[in-house]
Amino acid sequence: MNRIGSARLRWRWQPSLRVRLGLLVAALTVVLTAVLSLTLESEVRGSIERDAGNALAELAWHMHENLDQGMYERWLDIQKLATKKALRNPESSLAERRQVMRQLQQLYPEYAWIGLADTSCKVLAATGRLLEGRDASDRDWCSKGQLGPYVSDVHQAALLQQLLPYGGSEPLRFVDLAAPVYGNNGKLIGVLAAHLSWTWAAEVRSVFMAPIVQRDDVDVFILDRDGRVLLGSRAVPVGSALALKVIEAARDGRDGAQIQRWPDGVDYLTGYSHSRGYRSYPGLGWIVLVRKPVALAMAPARELATHAFHVGALIGLVFLAVGLVFAHLVSSPLSRLAAAARVHKDAAGGKFPIVTDYPEVRVLSQALRDLLWQLRQRERSLEALASSLESQVEARTRELAHSNASLREEVSHRRAAEAERLVLIERLETLAMSDALTGLPNRRAFVEQFDRALAASVRHGRPLSLIMIDLDHFKRINDSQGHAGGDEVLRRFGELLAGFGRAGDTVARLGGEEFAMLLQDADQARARSVAERLREATERLEIRHEGHNIRLTVSIGLCERSAELTERDALMQAADEALYRAKHQGRNRVEVHPGLNSRAAAAGLACE
Repeated sequence: MNRIGSARLRWRWQPSLRVRLGLLVAALTVVLTAVLSLTLESEVRGSIERDAGNALAELAWHMHENLDQGMYERWLDIQKLATKKALRNPESSLAERRQVMRQLQQLYPEYAWIGLADTSCKVLAATGRLLEGRDASDRDWCSKGQLGPYVSDVHQAALLQQLLPYGGSEPLRFVDLAAPVYGNNGKLIGVLAAHLSWTWAAEVRSVFMAPIVQRDDVDVFILDRDGRVLLGSRAVPVGSALALKVIEAARDGRDGAQIQRWPDGVDYLTGYSHSRGYRSYPGLGWIVLVRKPVALAMAPARELATHAFHVGALIGLVFLAVGLVFAHLVSSPLSRLAAAARVHKDAAGGKFPIVTDYPEVRVLSQALRDLLWQLRQRERSLEALASSLESQVEARTRELAHSNASLREEVSHRRAAEAERLVLIERLETLAMSDALTGLPNRRAFVEQFDRALAASVRHGRPLSLIMIDLDHFKRINDSQGHAGGDEVLRRFGELLAGFGRAGDTVARLGGEEFAMLLQDADQARARSVAERLREATERLEIRHEGHNIRLTVSIGLCERSAELTERDALMQAADEALYRAKHQGRNRVEVHPGLNSRAAAAGLACE
């Protein structure tokens, strides 16, 4: 009863078809609205970014055009002034020359100073008589102005600032303009120069950009060709060096706009334009940047997206209500059909009602009535079949139990046989690779280990040394003590030799009284040290057999792998040659193979 009650409770809390259809319609509406809002925002954002960027780039272009045109006019002013009769005539008085220059200064007050220098760069006449008599040979405008019209980039003039009336907090900055002055005879007689106050550029920016700056909250900057600020703002003062990608783009000669993160950490939509000069004026490579915070530039896109989302949410609510009404109309016949199925679950034939609200439900109710009748017939057949299957299952279970018992016994026998086979294989492998008397690896095992160690030594460039050992006068021991005594000597020496091997080294009996050691990561010096210690230990070894003390010595030959000796047979032959030399020179000693040049001599040595 508890399980039935909990099942009914779970069914009661499941959403009905009506609710699901309504939620589906509302969800589809919300998703479509969100997708539409995001798509619209993306499109509008891209459009606004392009339009705003183009507008900022156009402002930057107009700004640099105004600067270049203004500089072009000043460029022509100085060249025209240099052709005035009062300046070209050497007979003109200084007063006449000052008057001509003062007229231009009165016409354009942006000229802070205008002066005339002779070919030696001595200032002859100047407005306000400033710097007259001074030597200007260290000024570029004098030396380069004699060659042709000259213009310099913005710079400070500390001396002139002290002489001019100025109450500002920032230092005065000027642009130098110069042109050669030729006499009536066509010969160069001097240089006309002018200091154009950089406040002129600020006035251009103020006149041209002030309405736009106030309306759109944009900043305008003028940079020199190196990216240093010539005209900035409080946030980016004059002289600041900017490293922005838009500067590189402007240097490439392109006008445009990009979203750029500035040093204050704020992203700005930044328009840029590069000065290219105007007509004969070559230009100074100034870069004009016009920036506007991205948050302000993209505000219309966000407002449009927000508005679209609100409209979409409202539409979603409307569609939710419509969906619920539609779901009610669709699900009511199905609900009645489900209720009838629960009531008539044990009914058959025509007892089940037919719902005829619309064709699909009528077909479903007819099919459900037929299905209930078939289920009742199937239940009866299954009950009869289950009764007969129970007896068959019992009999089959008994047969399977007997078969499983026999199978387990067979598996047990096979496992025992397999374990015995593995033990025998292991014993055979041990016997095949070991010396029966000493328990050391035999020649076969030694050769396999030798090949692996030699390949690793050559591949990794690590040292490898081989020691060949032979018991001195072993035949005498066999003759005097018998083969049992000889076997005891071999066994005891094998125990001693096994104690000299490190992890990774190989100690083996090659046959008879011949033994070998393979030392990995050991050069000739270390191998000789091991061989000497083995020789001394063997000399101290005492072997007791049937009341006799047997003393033993060994002869040892060794070699190290080298560029000449890279094959196993060559190394073993070299160690054997050193061993024969030890035998020949008196036994109980260690000899080192000297190299390939001594093989011929060593091969002729005889030993016992």
